[in-house]
Amino acid sequence: LLDLSDQMVRLRLYGPKSFEILREVLAVVEENEIMDSGMKEFVSNNQCWRNECSKLSPGEFPDGTVFSLLVEDPRLSRPLKKVKLAETNRRCSRKSLNVADLPLPLDDFWNFEIRRKALEKKLIETDLQKKRSMQLQPVKVSEAKIPILLIVRNTGTGTTNPFIGLDLITPSGFGLEFWLALQYGTARSIGLKDQKFLELESSHFNFPADVPDCDAGLNEFKEEYINLQEKYIRRPHNRRVKYWSSLSIKYPFTFQFSELSHDWFENSGFEGTSYVIRNRRTLLAIEKWLIGRGPIPKESIMNSAALVPVSLVSITVGRPQRFALICAPIDEDFTTIAKLSKGENAMQIVEQSRTNTLESAFNNQKNEENQENEIGLEDFISLDVTANEKHIPLNSLFPDKEMLWKRKLKKKKKKKREKAKTAKRLKRNVESNPQTSISEELTNGREELEEKAVELIKYNSSCSRPIIGRIVRGDYSFVHGKGFALGYCCLPALKQLYHGVVLFRNVTSRYYHPARITLLKNQLDL
Repeated sequence: LLDLSDQMVRLRLYGPKSFEILREVLAVVEENEIMDSGMKEFVSNNQCWRNECSKLSPGEFPDGTVFSLLVEDPRLSRPLKKVKLAETNRRCSRKSLNVADLPLPLDDFWNFEIRRKALEKKLIETDLQKKRSMQLQPVKVSEAKIPILLIVRNTGTGTTNPFIGLDLITPSGFGLEFWLALQYGTARSIGLKDQKFLELESSHFNFPADVPDCDAGLNEFKEEYINLQEKYIRRPHNRRVKYWSSLSIKYPFTFQFSELSHDWFENSGFEGTSYVIRNRRTLLAIEKWLIGRGPIPKESIMNSAALVPVSLVSITVGRPQRFALICAPIDEDFTTIAKLSKGENAMQIVEQSRTNTLESAFNNQKNEENQENEIGLEDFISLDVTANEKHIPLNSLFPDKEMLWKRKLKKKKKKKREKAKTAKRLKRNVESNPQTSISEELTNGREELEEKAVELIKYNSSCSRPIIGRIVRGDYSFVHGKGFALGYCCLPALKQLYHGVVLFRNVTSRYYHPARITLLKNQLDL
């Protein structure tokens, strides 16, 4: 494989108006302006784009359609200010688009010499301004003819899907020019957070933040765990969320899909890492098995560390978030779910606080120590006055204000140094062994004993409902009008499902919310 990441720039456009924006931004080269004989192959592609394709929507093209175009420098056709797109009345054609009539993509874009010549002929900003000042008419043609690629994204669910659009791939050296031209063409730049939200609305996983079976995804999980762990440690002890004792959350900042899938193994001797099933035929077979219309999948798949991509739509209320638990409901929950879905008043499904036997053990030990120090006779009253007296120095009774202020400042600095040392030590422990639960990082006496109790409990049975998966991306969906989430479930754990209803619970909440679960069969978009 040849890595060309430093020689290409990819600009991703979302929305059904992507073609309309590119029609205004891109100035394709005319046939009479192509001087190089090797560039004559772009003529048919440019004509097809100008006359037909640019007037359509990305939703009307098959997914993965590629257009090879030869365009002018985008600075020449860029307006001086943002101009609103002219509304074009597109009439729905009776005949469907014939994919066979589309021109084939050219391989000239991958020719390094063509990209190098285009970059060498690029006008620098001073020469362009000088050329504009010497002409009365605007400059619309230059020697640099830029080859580009347009790749259509279409999920096949209609033109209203926010994920449809296209990818604009240009040679390096022209990325800023095309980006500014798109901005002036009323395209709006977004960040990574908005991109993840668009992918969530269109039921697509974000790479690599939502992919647990690749090195890039594992590194992303590790960095996220370190950041959340440091943020948690910086909080005072009385302001930290008690994930284990109050909420029964074993891993609040990691997913640990491998451990979860191993807990659901029927063959305990199997050792292997978890992986995600992405074969469409296998997912269709699993879906038919879940709805009772097909046989159980092969034993080699069922008894393995296989994860199934799923989507959750909340039935009542609740907004699922990252790291939330996906649990299978027990028999008692179905009556509650039926009442909640009808809007009737019913008791919500709540995770009870874990009874802390360690606390009672500590209290018993402390009481025993106090009883040993006390005198065994109940009616005995000591007459020794000096036994309860304490020596108090005069300096502490009448302290000097300046000395008191210096002493407080010294204690404050010492406490700050100790806190910084503790944070560094915890950071080293996290980097050396990041795949540990939150209880392993706390050094208090009680939490050290809790750590041993956490290790003895299985991951899938760490709360009152069996855990079958985790949510990797979730929020309120404007497409569905309710909470929506994407996640992964262990394949052997799907035997626990009944009528496709599951429960999800956020890591900072005690309440379970019912949701409808479906398998995702779309491909991962890189």
